[in-house]
Amino acid sequence: GSGFLCPQNTGANYITASVLAVKTGGLSLLFGMTLIAGLIQASFALAVKRLRTWFPAEVTGLTVLMVGLSLIKISISRFFGLTASGTVAGWRSLLVAALSLALMSSISIFSKKKLRLYSLLIGAAAGYITAFILGLINLEDIEKFRSAPLFSVPRISYSYSFDFSLVIPFMVAAVVSTLKTFGDITTCQKINDTDWKKPDISNISRGILADACGTISAGLLGGTGQASSSSNIGLALATGATSRHIGFYCGAILILLSFFPKLAALFSIMPQPVMGAALIYVVCFTIVTGIQMISTKILDIRKIFVIGFSITAGLSVDMLPEIYRAFSMPAWLNPLFASSLSLAAVTAIILNLIFKIGKTNIFETKISSYTDNYYQIRDFMSELEMVWSVRDDVIYRAISALEEFFETAARLKLAKNDILLKVTYDEFNLDIAIIYKGELIMFYDSMPAKEEAASDLNYASRLSGYLIKTYTDRAECRSDDGICFVKLHFIH
Repeated sequence: GSGFLCPQNTGANYITASVLAVKTGGLSLLFGMTLIAGLIQASFALAVKRLRTWFPAEVTGLTVLMVGLSLIKISISRFFGLTASGTVAGWRSLLVAALSLALMSSISIFSKKKLRLYSLLIGAAAGYITAFILGLINLEDIEKFRSAPLFSVPRISYSYSFDFSLVIPFMVAAVVSTLKTFGDITTCQKINDTDWKKPDISNISRGILADACGTISAGLLGGTGQASSSSNIGLALATGATSRHIGFYCGAILILLSFFPKLAALFSIMPQPVMGAALIYVVCFTIVTGIQMISTKILDIRKIFVIGFSITAGLSVDMLPEIYRAFSMPAWLNPLFASSLSLAAVTAIILNLIFKIGKTNIFETKISSYTDNYYQIRDFMSELEMVWSVRDDVIYRAISALEEFFETAARLKLAKNDILLKVTYDEFNLDIAIIYKGELIMFYDSMPAKEEAASDLNYASRLSGYLIKTYTDRAECRSDDGICFVKLHFIH
């Protein structure tokens, strides 16, 4: 869907709703409601384009950051071998974890690119061997591997049932999964584009739709809701292996594993310390990527509170889960308050919308067309840069385009009086409307030849018209009864 390497796995956000479905009506109800959840997510995928102002860079960056932060608890627990009773495993477990992580990170840092691709695999293999030598892979695990059949045809369920009372918990799970996928695909965009500035909403919409198709297929074939795998995306970032074709090979391998239970059993007995080391390895990259995405925007006081409040709310789920268990919440709300990622993402979206209330998105001023107005233009646009937190490069191009326009207007005496400058901004677009009474300026798609400079009296205006169009992402002009309208559009 997105065209990136963005693998799926069983979505943790669906666990609460799935258990509720099994308790209520068995596996057939689970499969039926999973199918419904996929259809709900597909409808969200189609609506994302209309809701793009809900997902500015700080919100998507925060989502990616929380993906990493939400993995810290489970990764550290497995790294230190923390048991259900709260005790920490002995030195052997810690040695396996430390050796695995040391190999993964050192190969990534010091090796050449080709060897770097296998850093996680080499570290995990060393962890397996060390765990076996130290006796951390017990007889029960070995028997599980030995008793698994070499070949077996997987069974597929075609039994479905539905319960209207479970629509809300599965819808909440689908919404949370959509937010997570939004952040994951944004991370993929950032990984594959060194000049990344903002999310490509159309690309994300297609990715969410593909994610929904994965959940729909899980319901049809007898499984639980699927979601994009943040840890696998972190692995792609860590190793530099980001080609989507890798996903096709991985899919083929997983299909083969479903026919060879003995191979699948080998992965299922992976020692906890090795798993913890692998998670910590990918968490580092995910957290830093989220911080980088947030940093692409100038953070004003509104954005600071959106990010700060949302991270606080999200981390409270992991640090003090008993607070939320103390409230008798309806079952359909459990997926929201059971995940730090879910609560942080929803909080960020809600606060982003609330804090926009009262925020002016239109500013205007009048500028004389006969005087030196460079400082007036620069001061006006610089003020907007601070108020709206517009990126420096966009403001620079806007000021440069306005300079060219006003120089040309003064030189050719295009305006008969003051020129009205109206600027609008919506997080994704910066538009400048120039309105004046007089003659219309002309834009040109190609630069005039240097040889024409001496003979063409209109050379300077043609050059300015070309430069203005070059500075902008789109430039338009029209005249209506002597009133000229010039629109300069900048993608933010």
